[in-house]
Amino acid sequence: MTTYIVSLKTYSPRAAKYYGRSPYVWIGNWKWKGRFTSSKTEIHALLYRILASHGHPEGGTVKVVRPQAEGESPGFKEIFYGTVYADSINVERIHERASGDIHKANPNLPWSRQPYYQREYGRFSGFRKSGGRGRF
Repeated sequence: MTTYIVSLKTYSPRAAKYYGRSPYVWIGNWKWKGRFTSSKTEIHALLYRILASHGHPEGGTVKVVRPQAEGESPGFKEIFYGTVYADSINVERIHERASGDIHKANPNLPWSRQPYYQREYGRFSGFRKSGGRGRF
């Protein structure tokens, strides 16, 4: 079964002070394992239940991502982006499970970054010289 990661966008005065460009940060990174449905009422019930269980009954802007499947490009795939409140839901973006349109590593999760063997390295620039005495 697929594990989905649910994040909530909240205002952060610290981010506004230090970064300036956007006073909002993504908090949460709550994991949910199951099947993500396409019914709007079921999505609303599921996401609001997750937010309320983690102490955010007021709702807000929510993003749901999933890890890459076998054969897909590296990174997390965005499944859902929209606002979820107690009485309503507004869907801005929703993608099919197999879609690989929007994907990137989640910077808040250190285990979401690409493994060393999938990184692209620059061209070969020669062997590094050792700073020691050499072989003898």
